Amino acid sequence: MSISQHTVFSPDAETIGQVHLSLLESINLDNYKDVLARHGMDEIDPERWYPMQSVVDLMDEIGNRQGGMTDLVSIGIKLMETALLPPELEELPLTHVLQGWNNIYLANNRGTDPGDFQIEFVDDQHAIMHCRIPWPDDYTYGVFYGAARRWLPDSTDFTVYYEEDGPRRDFGDETTVIHIDWN
Repeated sequence: MSISQHTVFSPDAETIGQVHLSLLESINLDNYKDVLARHGMDEIDPERWYPMQSVVDLMDEIGNRQGGMTDLVSIGIKLMETALLPPELEELPLTHVLQGWNNIYLANNRGTDPGDFQIEFVDDQHAIMHCRIPWPDDYTYGVFYGAARRWLPDSTDFTVYYEEDGPRRDFGDETTVIHIDWN
């Protein structure tokens, strides 16, 4: 088992199983099925709260394997494709969804300090997400890519990218900065 490069902000942090069903539904599942079994997550109870560090460790192990970046991105995208959300949220524009992102995160992750998101808008089609969360960056990238696909109209061009020379959790910083730009 690999040593985790990501650490939760508080040892009591937990994450709800529903969010991690995407681990079992990703198109790349065959690449890391053995990791799920080794971590006891080859079956996930959607209503159970799991210790966040154990799920972070699992994600780190997936990310540290050959092709891990692609696997983590695909898991994040699948999360946004399959996430159960209130119907009224489905009808909102992406800007409104992103404004409430921290609340969505805290509804699915709990503890003294599960992490958080801060958002700033450069304009009405460019959001900057400051992600102070313990998850690997490529998973978070996939989540925002999936969110853009889910909430932007089908004909909308968009780009999701890390801030050039910006902080990254994967490189030991406390936050990762991700841009979502669309037109």
